Amino acid sequence: MEARVDDRPVVWGFFATRWVQAADGYSAGRDGLAQVWKELYVRAVVLNSEAAPPELSIEDVSEVSEMPSAPPGFVWFPEDEEP
Repeated sequence: MEARVDDRPVVWGFFATRWVQAADGYSAGRDGLAQVWKELYVRAVVLNSEAAPPELSIEDVSEVSEMPSAPPGFVWFPEDEEP
């Protein structure tokens, strides 16, 4: 994803954890992705053109017994150096 970091465009990958309430794993993944997309565009960090939109994928969906209180955020890394 091309993003604005320190007011300059750079290509980055990221990890993000989102907590959602959903009926099933599919719905949880869909709702989590929707939250991430909204946050990225509200914060205006996505600089990709419409011809080359960012690609997001789900790595894991887990069920928890109660909603954690951890705030959402992003862990960024240079796209060519995935952790």
